[in-house]
Amino acid sequence: MLLRNSAWDAFDIERFTALQPDLVITSLTPELDLTGAAEDTIAQIAPIAGLALRRIPVNAGIARLEAVAGAVGADIQSAQMDIARDDFARASEVLRAAIAEKPGLTTLFMASLPEDQIYIANPAWFTDLLYFQELGLDIVMPDSPDGDGPTWETLSWEQATKYPVDLVFQRADLPFDDLNNVPTWALHPAAQAGQIGAWMQHLAPSYQGFTPALEALTETIRNSRDDVV
Repeated sequence: MLLRNSAWDAFDIERFTALQPDLVITSLTPELDLTGAAEDTIAQIAPIAGLALRRIPVNAGIARLEAVAGAVGADIQSAQMDIARDDFARASEVLRAAIAEKPGLTTLFMASLPEDQIYIANPAWFTDLLYFQELGLDIVMPDSPDGDGPTWETLSWEQATKYPVDLVFQRADLPFDDLNNVPTWALHPAAQAGQIGAWMQHLAPSYQGFTPALEALTETIRNSRDDVV
């Protein structure tokens, strides 16, 4: 059940209390605050277990979640789970083959708004990007990551061409077409080639939840050139 309000990082303590859980499992790392002022209240209702899912490839994170689910009573040996594992493994190998077919392909992942700044993802901090790297994808490592983690490098739009790559992935929940209104962005080789893909960043860390991201990435790579830069 969703326990957050519409505001980012706002935890609905009243709904949580009504559930009377036996255990709280959070994927937030110890150095990040769970719920702000609500954490002490939550700990009085149920013990809190932190599950580290950052800075490891998504397949490793899914395996950790699977082990925890089994420990609290979920049937992780069901036929449905077997199908989900097989689909994930198959999609991974298809993606690996697609990447291998484009040996010169360079990519970067970003989250940007025309009226704001460019945020270049540091793949070392993103579970999905780490897995894509394991499968062979060449992803830009920003020179000067900053902020939380540091998970991002922040650039002004005047620096839009700092990392010339063949293929850019913009976070899927942010606008694509609006970027075309930024003159400096139009100078980027990937923008000129029309090679902008969707980064499906906010997905459930599960075999069923992540397989569509692998399939979508495969399709984008197959339809992209690896000689833009």
